[in-house]
Amino acid sequence: MFESTPMLSIRRFLLSILLISAAYAALHSQVGADGSDAHFREIYNYTREKVDVKQKLNNGAYYENPYYNAIGHPFLNDGNFRDGAVVFRNSTFDHVSLKYDIFHQQLLISPDPDDPMLVIILANDFVSAFWIGEACFRKSSLEGADNTFFQVLLEEEHIILYRAWSKMRYKSLDEGENMIYRFSERKQRPMIEVHGKLEEFSNNSSFLSLFSDGEKSQIKAYLKVNKIKVNKSSDEGIKELVRYCESILAQNKHVQTAGLTQ
Repeated sequence: MFESTPMLSIRRFLLSILLISAAYAALHSQVGADGSDAHFREIYNYTREKVDVKQKLNNGAYYENPYYNAIGHPFLNDGNFRDGAVVFRNSTFDHVSLKYDIFHQQLLISPDPDDPMLVIILANDFVSAFWIGEACFRKSSLEGADNTFFQVLLEEEHIILYRAWSKMRYKSLDEGENMIYRFSERKQRPMIEVHGKLEEFSNNSSFLSLFSDGEKSQIKAYLKVNKIKVNKSSDEGIKELVRYCESILAQNKHVQTAGLTQ
């Protein structure tokens, strides 16, 4: 299923040689015989720009699709690569072709537009965040995160609203006793990060349980007055609710801080 990293190193080495050769030929035709250190520096900069910028991203396992005959697919969207960005080993890389495997919770990249068969699996331990279009995904260090990427729907100072995506995979045998995989439709779970905890919620009761008693009474009154059912609210409705919760958290924090300074 995977190609070892030595094979990828060979690919990169050959690519580097080709780029250096092409750069030298191009520059030699423009620079006269008096080319010196400046000539070398141009070659170096050209090669570094073309090879080293995304060198870190190419240092991963080669991906070979094990689900070529599956019904459905394990990806978030339609299975096609999309333009995005990724934070890998604390460096941000823009305009990377990405797709997010929500079944295995892994990120795939297509580093070479001229070689669509070359697909790399980025090591999860080194991916802290990524963007596909306008959607931002990142990990949480809190208990219960389980190395999962969460879509950030709303981030305030004291509370963050996430969405976790997943799919189920089912196995069966066809008439020839060959294994057939089928993937479910994607499923989403709303999550809240508040008070140093990351929790899922599904209704008004589970949402209120995320807050302290003092906060809970105010939020419960807000839900009642606005006739809000969390499990039936739109994304925008949930965001408005979370913004209200932020106002309460911020107010309580201010009161606590003022009390400490007196």
